[in-house]
Amino acid sequence: MIELGAAIIALVEASAKCVECIIVKIEDYRAADHEVAERITLVEGCWTRTRLQVDFIQPLTPIIDPEHHRVLENILRILATKLSSAVANLESVLEKRNRYGVELRPGFLGFAKSVRKGKYAFVKTTLDTVIRDLEDWQRRFDPSWFLIMRMSSPLIDKQLHQSMPQSQTSLQPPPGSAQPASPRPLSPIGAISSSSSRTKRQPGQPSQQQCPPNFTLATGQHKAPSPLTLANGIRTALRSSGPRQSIFLPPTQFDHHQSIPYTNAKAARRGNRWYIVESRTCRHEMQEVMTDDIRDLATKLSRADPLTFGLLNCKGAMRVTDLRQPSRVLSFNLVFRIPDGMEIPRSLRQTLTLYPRHSGAGPSVTRRVRMAQELAKSVSYVHTFKFVHKNINPESVLLLEDLESSHSATFLVGFDHFRSAGGATSLQGDGAWYRDIYRHPTRQGEYPEDSYCMQHDIYSLGVCLLEVGLWESFVDYPSTTPRPGGPVSDFMVRIQGSGGAAQSSDMGVRGMLFEAKEFMEQLAKEKLPQAMGERYSQVVLSCLTCLDEGNEDFGGDTAQQAAIDPEGILLWVQFNELILGPLNEIVV
Repeated sequence: MIELGAAIIALVEASAKCVECIIVKIEDYRAADHEVAERITLVEGCWTRTRLQVDFIQPLTPIIDPEHHRVLENILRILATKLSSAVANLESVLEKRNRYGVELRPGFLGFAKSVRKGKYAFVKTTLDTVIRDLEDWQRRFDPSWFLIMRMSSPLIDKQLHQSMPQSQTSLQPPPGSAQPASPRPLSPIGAISSSSSRTKRQPGQPSQQQCPPNFTLATGQHKAPSPLTLANGIRTALRSSGPRQSIFLPPTQFDHHQSIPYTNAKAARRGNRWYIVESRTCRHEMQEVMTDDIRDLATKLSRADPLTFGLLNCKGAMRVTDLRQPSRVLSFNLVFRIPDGMEIPRSLRQTLTLYPRHSGAGPSVTRRVRMAQELAKSVSYVHTFKFVHKNINPESVLLLEDLESSHSATFLVGFDHFRSAGGATSLQGDGAWYRDIYRHPTRQGEYPEDSYCMQHDIYSLGVCLLEVGLWESFVDYPSTTPRPGGPVSDFMVRIQGSGGAAQSSDMGVRGMLFEAKEFMEQLAKEKLPQAMGERYSQVVLSCLTCLDEGNEDFGGDTAQQAAIDPEGILLWVQFNELILGPLNEIVV
């Protein structure tokens, strides 16, 4: 392990030298061009964040599992390679000499103005590439780095305690730690309009003002909190003992509620602040257990940074009680903050329905890849917080937009079936075909065969990624009753007879359940590569086959895996390397 630690140190130092070299070589341009100066500041900020993280893990190398260590080292090697390439590209221009052998430096003898402008342009382009590489690399590194917080070793707490002071002034504090600026009023749910003219319409109805959702992620615009602050928040949330501030909020009447089509979540306004509210019904006999579960979930998500984790920050939970019997809880409301500057919440199902592929108005391949990357990131952090979602489908995915700056982000919600990763599971289902198609066959029907495990969330993710890649909604809502859509409609008709699927509310007998899984795999092999490429298709297949007996990466006996990997670290090392990592490498 000492050799592994030395390898990480060497890679970090090599990267640091590259960043220093880039800054030194273009320092003369900082004062000469404000756009160059802004980019230099961004590079320095990105590297400060990265350096905090890699310095943090160096003393922990003796306790990090070799497989986890190998992945971290490989990711750091990618960074060193990218930065080294940037240095070489920069030197190739800055060290060119004119035909007299004189280096063309800014202002040298007051001539070569056009050359200087060309150099400024190249410097900006080079810095833009460095910034993009650092941010892309950060997206791949963060999940594996934050996974360390799941380890039970007290050395991690000690290292956090020692490292926190140096991070306090390095980066911005996390959302919610200070009073936010007064937000803009939320636009109508599902509406898209220009920032200068916000035309209202009925939720879910298309209009001429609508445009395809081909927007970019808010990368580079989001002032991320210190990674050590976020890590400390995760560590605190996962701690089972010690004093905790109550996460339950007093009963509050919101001024206005707005439904979000095709999802159980609602947008709710109090004053000039909007929230996302999700309700979970409480069975009387389960009130004590559900109170503990809701407290655990809300506490963990109160530590979530939305754009880092893809999970909305939870303000708290409310008990909705019976007016005639106040001690009886009828339901719990989870209240989530909408990130400042973001608006227009829309479910992924609504987006699939409003912008069908055959209309030509659907999102670009670039945007679909970004959706997939963000959704996979959300799933990764769900498990970093040590719980399983159990309800991953397009109805539980929200897209939030910032129209003025053309940014958007994808968030996982729909926590009405969640439980702690180590908690007891029930062998109960609902038999609803429109939810079963996102579940592994062993978790379908009213009486599932298997207890829920983390791999079941990975399977559900795979079905969602397949749907996003093909951009065909697997469920249609011609009325209030869901019906099979896209390729699923053809499949249901085929297995149940002509017209049978349209009348059925259940997937049918057990044998058909595995046929549905095989059908999804067939789509991923035959149709998906044409739409999204081979790498994306392989990621989807890895998800869909994660519970197969022959799958060497995720498969096998789950009880045996739990005995070998009680903290679930290795499973998510594999997930980050085989699912999230390859997704983040896709460039369109």
